[in-house]
Amino acid sequence: MSAEAAASRGARAVLLALAVAFAGGAVWAASRDSLGLPWLEAWTRAHPDPRPISDQEEARLLRTLAEQRRQDALLLLAGLAAGCAALAAWPALGRAAGGPVLAVLAAGSVAVGLGAVVQSVRGQLQGAADGSWSLGDDSLPALAGPHAAELRAARDRTAAGDAVLLVGTNPILHNAAAWTFDGRTLLAVPQDVPADVDAGSLRAFASDKLPAVAAPARRWLLDLGAIERGATAERPILVELEP
Repeated sequence: MSAEAAASRGARAVLLALAVAFAGGAVWAASRDSLGLPWLEAWTRAHPDPRPISDQEEARLLRTLAEQRRQDALLLLAGLAAGCAALAAWPALGRAAGGPVLAVLAAGSVAVGLGAVVQSVRGQLQGAADGSWSLGDDSLPALAGPHAAELRAARDRTAAGDAVLLVGTNPILHNAAAWTFDGRTLLAVPQDVPADVDAGSLRAFASDKLPAVAAPARRWLLDLGAIERGATAERPILVELEP
């Protein structure tokens, strides 16, 4: 065996070993719900968002960032594994790409891109088959988190053309509600309502905040504070106002 052939076999063995190691890392990342980094979370807490956010919102932000880090790590490790395996199988890729490092990155990027396309097509076909596919609802869970189902249920009680008053100070829920109630006339009142205020008092408070609507349109108040409080809320999430 010539020295060149031996070097080629050695390089392929190294590439295969790297592919196995990166694939193992990708499997580990895929098995986790999130990828927490205590030092990075400590830095985030030391450099808080300048907007006022509650402890619950801060925890949700840190959890979302950890989930995104897990997804990024999974894509990176999977791409490197695919790139190393491709270069080991076809050494000519290194010459075509201008070097082994570029070949690994290029092949890995193509593999990850194709995987994302397949996953997207599968998800769209499944959504079309079960009737759940829609542009708005696809992104609502990422925006509203555990409150997505409550917002959908409240939306289903209203109709296009209705007027909806959004009361509360949670900016995430404001954005999610505006997304969910598309097609309705929306008016935001950034004001907290105490938990002990009953639905009747809330109706009286909101009655002059929304303009009158012509039948069959209806007027509603969406209580973002009640959504935040969840099962402990003493008021309904959605209150119908007088015409």
